[in-house]
Amino acid sequence: MVQWLAMLLGYTKHDKNEDAIQLYPQMLVQSLLRNMMTFSGMLKACGNMGELVVHIEMKLDLKMDLS
Repeated sequence: MVQWLAMLLGYTKHDKNEDAIQLYPQMLVQSLLRNMMTFSGMLKACGNMGELVVHIEMKLDLKMDLS
């Protein structure tokens, strides 16, 4: 999980937001646990790209993880 998070945050930091967004479904397929840092990085990437649909899907996923 740490490696995935490092890649996600690294992509976002270096404005490779599309690469960051593409990691998220891969994490789901591998059944990796997501945490608040994962969602924070993804929301930043979505915001940088204006990806409202991905942002909404992630919020729904977060609600399901927290319930």
